[in-house]
Amino acid sequence: MFSLFRIIMTGLFAYYCSQNYDSFLTAVSLEDDVGNAGMLAQITIFGVFIGILWAPIIGAMVAAPMTNMMTAGSAAKPSGFFLRKIVRAQDQEDHGMALFWIFLEIYRNSKAPKVYLLGLDSAEPGGKLQRWFARKTYSFSNAQNCMKAYRILIEQHGETPPIHNSQEVVLAIHDLERQAHQQSDAPPEPEKLSVPVADIQITPKRVRKKVIHKIKLFDGDMPPEEEERQKPG
Repeated sequence: MFSLFRIIMTGLFAYYCSQNYDSFLTAVSLEDDVGNAGMLAQITIFGVFIGILWAPIIGAMVAAPMTNMMTAGSAAKPSGFFLRKIVRAQDQEDHGMALFWIFLEIYRNSKAPKVYLLGLDSAEPGGKLQRWFARKTYSFSNAQNCMKAYRILIEQHGETPPIHNSQEVVLAIHDLERQAHQQSDAPPEPEKLSVPVADIQITPKRVRKKVIHKIKLFDGDMPPEEEERQKPG
């Protein structure tokens, strides 16, 4: 509805400019110049209003090369009857019913990337159906989804996908591989040595005194008890 309003206002602005264009060229008196100045001010204000209406669209078009890397073909917000059925079935963990609705959506619109990403979540891990969904997901231009499909094909199916047509996806996958190589080349953690706990027995104080009295420093020495016993009375 707002798009239609934007188009109508733009058409009225173009019509107003075309109707007053001749008056700018045929001005011969001071009154004509004053009138043209007033119309110029009106056109300027009207043009600013039209610029505000078109600013979001123009801004999105200018920012598209920078934002498409993570947003192109995103399946974050599924809409439509079949897609709502798919999400509901997946929330209930009924992946068989989810696949049924997924193939109906593919038959209706086979060029939508959302449905293949949803199928990737419902397919059996390591199966042929998962591989097919991963290949389809990889064929689109969303970097995040392509990285997910690339990882599944490499880790679960041993398949190396071809080089992607999108430069953003190629850079994202290159960064993913670089991180994987850094983790694999990292030195292993040193093995922890387990030291057994010493069994320490605390000797009572009275027993320690008796043991100390029986200690002989030299071979000829006698314990203090023997010396006391051998002393003349």
